[in-house]
Amino acid sequence: CIRDSPWAEIREELDRNLPGGVQEIFDRIDEEPMATASVSQVHRARLKDEREVVVKVRRPEIEEVIHADLDFLRAIAKVLKGTIVEVSRHNPERWIDEFAAAMEEELDLTNEVRTIETFRGNGSQRGLLVIPEVYAQLSSSRIVVMEYLEGMSVTRVEDPDERKRIARGLLHECYKQVFVDGFFHADPHPGNVLVNLETGQIEFLDMGLMGELNRMQRMALGDVLVSMVEGDGYSLGKAGMRLSRPLPGATVDEGAFLEAMERFGDRFFNT
Repeated sequence: CIRDSPWAEIREELDRNLPGGVQEIFDRIDEEPMATASVSQVHRARLKDEREVVVKVRRPEIEEVIHADLDFLRAIAKVLKGTIVEVSRHNPERWIDEFAAAMEEELDLTNEVRTIETFRGNGSQRGLLVIPEVYAQLSSSRIVVMEYLEGMSVTRVEDPDERKRIARGLLHECYKQVFVDGFFHADPHPGNVLVNLETGQIEFLDMGLMGELNRMQRMALGDVLVSMVEGDGYSLGKAGMRLSRPLPGATVDEGAFLEAMERFGDRFFNT
């Protein structure tokens, strides 16, 4: 269960990291968070110029908590590596290092500011996607101030035809992000995907976790999809190998793998 940080702590964090006091910048700010996550919590507010915004504030204690958890995970990984051969083969300490790097990036909210600006610059496939404007001059490594969007969670849409329209539009937008931009929202759960029924637009929130793909990876993923549509297990195996890399010291029998993938395709693609 995620506990909301007390307002007194959040207020102190805001006063310490904003380019001015809370009363100087906001006409109003809700003390109760409108959303709560593991790293931060979000409060609705209104700027002095009457623009409606949301303020994402990093939890004051979260850095110490995460570093303690990572130390604990590293200790477990070291024990497992030294006692279980199957685990040591996969280098669990490297997994923890990758996870730690991702967490460090998520803790620095200036990364999210840059991500939102890049995402907005990439545009929309069909003019359906809306990304909130971010106010970089009010944001920092611990705070992000961005435009408030009026939409509701996609899970609350009841009309079947509208749900299909939203799903189709969302699919097109995600395909563009993955295959054209190579820069995609990596956490599109229902809390982060809203729909504005008045405009018909889809709204993405929380760009703290993003994925990136280079040109080779995008081409290989395209070949994965074509192979699946055509029921070609052999070509799927070739694309999979282009997306993969052997573990250090491992040898790969490419011929045997592709034969197995061809049998896999014959067995499952025509079911």
